[in-house]
Amino acid sequence: MAYSRHDLTIEINEVIEERLAAGSDVIVPWLIQAILASHEEVGLSDFSVCARMEFVADEVGRCVRRFKEPTPDELEELTLPGFKHLQRAYKFERAGQTTIIPIEAMTDEELEAKADEHDKMARGHLGHAREIRRYLKARKSMRGAA
Repeated sequence: MAYSRHDLTIEINEVIEERLAAGSDVIVPWLIQAILASHEEVGLSDFSVCARMEFVADEVGRCVRRFKEPTPDELEELTLPGFKHLQRAYKFERAGQTTIIPIEAMTDEELEAKADEHDKMARGHLGHAREIRRYLKARKSMRGAA
């Protein structure tokens, strides 16, 4: 059977998990190159090289996104034992490159920045909830006036 997108996703996630299990960071540009190198193809047209690179980069991005914005199922898989939200690794910008970093390898400053990011998101979510309720109240008033 031909290699599929699903096969690529599995391969990317396996590389990520192997590196994290070893306590190593996963630098996204390195991951893209590692996947491409494991499927070397000679004599491709410029278009094919470009399309191949873009497709792998997009798929790596999808796989890495779970460390930034996990779904409830992904969060359950990523959460450290004994915690409800604390992940075993986070997506973070380090030295100008998107990197997945095991929590044990994150500096105190990086962890504090991650906590600040969540505080900021929480404030944004509360503000959004207030706006929805304000809109709902206004809409009910408009319907009552009509």
